Amino acid sequence: MISVFKSNQPLTAMLFPLIIVGFALTFYFSNQTTDSMDFGLWGVVGTLDKTIVILISCVILTFNAYALNSVFNKNDFLEKNTYVIGLIYLIGCFTMSIFENPGLILFHFFDILSFRQLFFIKQNEDARKPIFNGSLLLALGLTFFPHAFPVVLFPFFTLIVIRPFVWREYMLSVLGLMTPLTYVYFYYFMYNEPNQLVNFFWNNDFVLNWSIQSFTVFATWIVLLLISFVVINSKIKRSGLRFKRLIMLSWISVLLLVLSEFVHFFNQKEYLTISQVGTTILIGTGISLTRFSIIFNLALYFLILFGIYIQLGLKLF
Repeated sequence: MISVFKSNQPLTAMLFPLIIVGFALTFYFSNQTTDSMDFGLWGVVGTLDKTIVILISCVILTFNAYALNSVFNKNDFLEKNTYVIGLIYLIGCFTMSIFENPGLILFHFFDILSFRQLFFIKQNEDARKPIFNGSLLLALGLTFFPHAFPVVLFPFFTLIVIRPFVWREYMLSVLGLMTPLTYVYFYYFMYNEPNQLVNFFWNNDFVLNWSIQSFTVFATWIVLLLISFVVINSKIKRSGLRFKRLIMLSWISVLLLVLSEFVHFFNQKEYLTISQVGTTILIGTGISLTRFSIIFNLALYFLILFGIYIQLGLKLF
C-alpha cells in the first residue's frame, strides 16, 4: 500500500479521505467521548456532539494532508511528485487521540500554512510579505496549542538560513508573531486573568507520564528519523543549495519541538509524534530516496496497527 503513495499519480491522493474516514469511524464506534475539548488559550469547551467533532476534524485533517503534500511537491524536494507525505502525516495523527485534541489539529492547520509561506522565501527576493504572513499564521496556531511556543523562533531561523540580514524582515516577523498573542493577552486582561497565561507556556511539574505504548510509538518515529538522516545525508552532497537549506530548516523545526518537550518535562507527548511538518518532510524524503524501503514499510504498517488500537481506545500495555 505504501509504495502506491510514492508514485506521482494524482488519483493516489484520493485515498487520503478514505483513510481519514476509516479511522474516524473506528473512533466513532469506540467508547471514547469528546468531553472537555481543549482549544489552548481560547479555553476549554464542554461536551460537544461526537458526530460534529469528528466531521469537522475530518475536514481539517483532509485539508492538512493535501496542503502539506502540496508544500513538499511545490518546493521540489524530489524530481517527481509524491503523495507519501500526506500519508505519513495522517499516520502520525492517528497514533494519538487526535479526535480528542482539536487544538492540536488547528495548530497543524496554521503550522502547515506558515511553512507554505516561509518556504516561499528565496535568497535574492524580497521576503517581507511571506515572513510576516508566515509568522502571523504560526502565532495563530500557537494560540490553540501554546505548549509548542519554542517554535516561535522558526521564522528567524528561516531568515538566517535563507536570506542575507535585512532588519525590516526581522521586525515584520516580530510584528506578525506579536499580533495574535497581544490580542489574546488583552482578552485575558479584560477578565483579570493575565497571570494564567504563564501556565499555558510553562510547566513546573516533573511528571513523566508516558506509558509503554506511548514510548513504543515514539521510539518507532525516532528510528524512522534516524534512518532518514542517514539516507538524506548520503544524497545531500549531490543536491542543490536550496534543497540543503530546506532540509536544514526541517531539522531545526524538529529540534524546536524537542526543546518544547524539555521545557514541559516530557509531559506533552503529543509534540514528538510525526504529525508535524518538519518530521513528516524528513521521513517522507528518506522513504522516497531509498530503494530499500522494507524497514520504512514495516514501521509504518506497525504504526497503522497502533493507530487503530488507539482510536478504539484500547491499551496494549
